[in-house]
Amino acid sequence: MKKLLLITLILLPVITNAQSDSFSSLRENFEDGQDVVHVSISGFLMRTAIWIMEEDDSWIDAAESVKSFRFMNIPKSEFEAKGLRLNSFRKFVMKDNFQQLLTVKENGDWVEFYMQEGERNRNRYLVIAEAEDEVSVFELTGYIDLEKLALRNKKQIEVKSNL
Repeated sequence: MKKLLLITLILLPVITNAQSDSFSSLRENFEDGQDVVHVSISGFLMRTAIWIMEEDDSWIDAAESVKSFRFMNIPKSEFEAKGLRLNSFRKFVMKDNFQQLLTVKENGDWVEFYMQEGERNRNRYLVIAEAEDEVSVFELTGYIDLEKLALRNKKQIEVKSNL
């Protein structure tokens, strides 16, 4: 029993620090909400899923240092029911030392990309995708090699143009 308690006390800071304050706050506020979906998987499982779905390994190569992936899908009605606003969450993300990288708006939907730099390729990437009636938030911890992804996309464009 003492060993189990000691192991728990040693691992607790590691487990609780596994997600950003922003994502933790979001999960705490909405995990009991109606039609809220929360998924958390390891980087290994994510790479395995990519390997099964993809024909080439460039996504796996680019995401080889990913440690974890978390996802939440929240109906906008849950924000209203709890008296919370998505803009308040965006402000909290910025206070949590995330830097906004990119915002894309298309047909009324918003997608925002943020990054929080960490030590030794342990960055956090946060994506907020806002649709008309729901909000999806993705958090990925680790390192994504953007040059490898750009090279992958360049190869796909070349193949399509040759067809």
